[in-house]
Parts: sequence; C-alpha cells; structure tokens
Amino acid sequence: MPRKARVALGVMVFHVLNRGVKRRQLFETQADYDAIERIITETLNKCPMRICGCCLMPNHWHFVMSPEGDEDLGLFMQWLSVTHVKRWQKPRNVVGEGHLYQARFKSFPIGRLNGPVLLFPSLVEVPLTMLSFLFRNDRPVQFCLKS
Repeated sequence: MPRKARVALGVMVFHVLNRGVKRRQLFETQADYDAIERIITETLNKCPMRICGCCLMPNHWHFVMSPEGDEDLGLFMQWLSVTHVKRWQKPRNVVGEGHLYQARFKSFPIGRLNGPVLLFPSLVEVPLTMLSFLFRNDRPVQFCLKS
C-alpha cells in the first residue's frame, strides 16, 4: 500500500527533522559539518527554499523552513537526504551496508508565512554543543555554541 502523501503548502512554516538509524552519529568531525553545509548550499541552488534556521547535532538535525511551492518541501528534503547519505557512506566504505537515517524525514506545520510561528520546545531547548546555522538571503551564517 502506498504511503500517504504529505501536505506541505507553500504558505506554511514547518519544523523538519531526521535522525540517524540506531542513534548513529551523522556528524563526527568538523569535516562532516562542513560537508552538510556544502550540501545545504547545493540543495538551495537546485530547490529554492525559505530556511529560517537549522540545528545540526551529532545524531540528528532540525530545520525551520517554509517551501516556496506546494511540492518543494519533499523535493528539497529528498535531494538533501539522498546527497548526504551518498557522500557520508562513500568515504567510510559502507556503500550498500544499510540505512543512515532511521526513516523518512518528519515535518510538522508550526505556523503560516507572515503569521505567528510556534517553535516546539524540543527545537528550542537543544544541547549547547550543537552547530547551528542562520540563513540570510539563502546563504548560511554559521555559529557554534559551546557548553
């Protein structure tokens, strides 16, 4: 039976997340964080997206984003996730050895564009060892919080 289609209207703001399978670390080194930053930038060039923020933690990530069109969220996340998996597996020589992410990305509507946005407490109360990005004019501005 096919899975239920997502509703991701271009006027909505979404909290989007995914995590590594079996709590696997997605980001082990600074090079891993640099690689995902490049992938995010490449994905923005292929699939325009309004990104309000991004948090990358060792075994999962969060985005707050608003798609430009009704189909854009799925296309953006598909390109980002597939590209990340391929580039993560190849240097580790684990291509074909199983999943990197525990499931398809999760997305929750948290508001409307130009309206109030409710940020989930789980997104706001993240550990201080995270690497975060703010996006201005579709370009990431990186900052790292140390505990």
